[in-house]
Amino acid sequence: MKLKRSKNLSAQRAGEHELPNRLDTVTVVKASGERMKGRVSEREGNSLVVVLTVTPDRPLGAKQLEGMTLEVEAKNGYVKLEGSVALEQEDTLRFSDLQTIGVVQRREYVRAFVNRQVKINLGPGRPQTETHSLDVSGSGIRLAGPEMLEVGDRVELEIEIADKGEKVHAVGTVVRVGDRGDRAVAFDSISNIDQRRLIRFVFDCLRMDRRRGLKL
Repeated sequence: MKLKRSKNLSAQRAGEHELPNRLDTVTVVKASGERMKGRVSEREGNSLVVVLTVTPDRPLGAKQLEGMTLEVEAKNGYVKLEGSVALEQEDTLRFSDLQTIGVVQRREYVRAFVNRQVKINLGPGRPQTETHSLDVSGSGIRLAGPEMLEVGDRVELEIEIADKGEKVHAVGTVVRVGDRGDRAVAFDSISNIDQRRLIRFVFDCLRMDRRRGLKL
């Protein structure tokens, strides 16, 4: 199995998988399904040291380390790795004896260009703010700002998907800042129910756009 090669991704094979290179971005996944972005700081044999890009709101305990896995980008999907996990610092994890436990094909989500109100919670000590969406999909959202958001920021989102006030909630990470100040947020955590509602909303928007197009 070969991972997608990028400018930073190595081709070192370790058992049945290839480990990412130093400074590559990975995703740490808790047994609860919560996802945290991280960056590889060390690599040796079948072991990686990963520094989380956002310090957890709560200290990681032994129970949270149980069942923790890694996801590494691959062509058309990602590779899931597991091994023993140890906490070296508040935001640093060591994964040892890593082995491949699966390859997941990426599902492409349809995206709709739609303007909806979005409330943003940046966490303790930072003010809640509002903006609007530029486009929405089942896996992420592109926002019209605000300027305070930086790549790596972890945000809680409340997205309005109906005129009657229906909303969905998600937690995501800012992954890109556009030339015009837009912010792309990839969802790290969203309930299955809210994700289905969001996808249904996207398809409803696309159907409305097609109807408008036929009338023009």
